[in-house]
Amino acid sequence: MPFIFEDDLWLLDEGRKEIGFYLSDEFEAPRIFNFHPIQLYLNSELYEKAKLYNHEPAKLETYRNKSGVGIENVFVELIERTKEKGLKFGLIKEVRA
Repeated sequence: MPFIFEDDLWLLDEGRKEIGFYLSDEFEAPRIFNFHPIQLYLNSELYEKAKLYNHEPAKLETYRNKSGVGIENVFVELIERTKEKGLKFGLIKEVRA
């Protein structure tokens, strides 16, 4: 089953689409969104630099975006817009062919 959204690819895309695009009625198949926990934690576009410090929490913290817009904001917007549209979340293992 194809992923419709991957946080790392979205961050690299210069022509990023708004989250509403991925929730449009044009998509009839289940939609799979992939968010990595470290991306959510950092909430920034600096993962490539920050990953050097995955085992050094104090240094990793310096790469965390605490005040600006980042992938955490996209994740929260996805949840809010999904609820507004009456869509439901599930686990990949729950999807049966």
